[in-house]
Amino acid sequence: MKHNNSTLKLQLLTLLAAVLSGCATEPSATQKEFGSSVKHMISAQTYEPGDETTGLDGEKSRRVMDTYREDVAKPKAVEKQIINIQLD
Repeated sequence: MKHNNSTLKLQLLTLLAAVLSGCATEPSATQKEFGSSVKHMISAQTYEPGDETTGLDGEKSRRVMDTYREDVAKPKAVEKQIINIQLD
């Protein structure tokens, strides 16, 4: 019984070491770059004081916002049922 108990402890210790060693690996080449595209997009869309900006014609921007409010805020009703699920 004593031999089995020490063997079990050794096996558990080995398993624990194997599991924990997976946490200590270096990130792969793709993991090192993970999120860089999002960071780039955010920095490209963030205004920093002193950045050169281009303006938008007032009338054009009013029409854009009016169209946006009409089309996006009031979506058209779905004319055809796409999925028909019956729970009978």
